[in-house]
Amino acid sequence: MTYTKTLLMSATFIALFSSFTLQGCSTLQYQRSQTKALGKYLIITGEQDNFADHRLKVIRNYSASMHGFIKSHGLPNMTYEYQSNDRDGIMLFYIEENIVFSFREDTPDPDSRYLVEHRPIHDKELGFYIYLKTGHLPNYKLSAAKKAI
Repeated sequence: MTYTKTLLMSATFIALFSSFTLQGCSTLQYQRSQTKALGKYLIITGEQDNFADHRLKVIRNYSASMHGFIKSHGLPNMTYEYQSNDRDGIMLFYIEENIVFSFREDTPDPDSRYLVEHRPIHDKELGFYIYLKTGHLPNYKLSAAKKAI
């Protein structure tokens, strides 16, 4: 075997190994933290010292499509993860814009997530946000409460 072929094979092996290792690590982190996140509203602070922000970072590393969406729209204020028909889904809440974007996997591939819907935030969801942010349930109309945040 010539030196060039050996070098080429070595470079190919290293590239493939690195790709599988990196994807494997992000998949493991994604699955490990998912059980704590499913079915919970999580407040995003923009700091990395809490579970919600760590989880969002894991999602961004796991899925290039989610990374691109968040990069173009900015960090959401709150997230909610769910499973439907054995597929993962996530809702990204942007409070000031009064919009939630809901994504769902089409296949087990992390980059198969697609936008299911975008809609105004429901009063119940805003109530969860206010409660998680302040520790108090709002005792007045929630759509008016958004102005107080």
